[in-house]
Amino acid sequence: MTQAAPRNAFDVIADVLDPLAGRLVLDIGAGSGGLAAPLTRAGAGWVGVDPQEVPKPLAPVVRAGAEALPFSDGAFDAALFVNSLHHVPEALMGAALDEAARVTRAGAPIVVIEPIASGALSEVLAVIDDETRIRAAAEAAVQAAVSEGRLVETRAYCYDRLEFTPDFNSFVHRVVSIEPGRKALAEARALELEATFMGRAAPHPRGFALSQPMQVHVLRKP
Repeated sequence: MTQAAPRNAFDVIADVLDPLAGRLVLDIGAGSGGLAAPLTRAGAGWVGVDPQEVPKPLAPVVRAGAEALPFSDGAFDAALFVNSLHHVPEALMGAALDEAARVTRAGAPIVVIEPIASGALSEVLAVIDDETRIRAAAEAAVQAAVSEGRLVETRAYCYDRLEFTPDFNSFVHRVVSIEPGRKALAEARALELEATFMGRAAPHPRGFALSQPMQVHVLRKP
């Protein structure tokens, strides 16, 4: 497993799916649809699916869980889990990976990009939501799918990404919008959260930057 230079999720996707033009890509756990614009600009077709209603989505998103995708077999040229597999209920993570395999054509890549439970961003987030265990569960689900022969891993590596935010309040708004269950603790631990943020975030021309190590798995159906 190699360590790549700092980059972002789109860089990873563009590398794995090169060329993007003409591919129909399923974005599982699409959230507000942030990947829709860069993928379509690159010539790909984008379909997003997410079980959670998002205020003011950037693109239309199909409402469905990853464990029961409302699409036909082999409908897509690629499937993505970008920071989303660990948000699937733990008991359903394996089913979500199996569904991704079902709806992709033979040989199509399934790209799983997950945060590792370390780095400045994870340390700040842990004040209100320690994801160490659930991220480990997502990694275990990938490893189980590979070891059991349900998926084949063609590539795996780590890289560092930077999370940019204009200020502390914008950071809180973003992490709560991703997982609304964080709101109560964000309010109750506001002073601790802000102190941790100011201690770990690096000043940047864009406001602040928080480092986050990432794990990439490129998979396909057998």
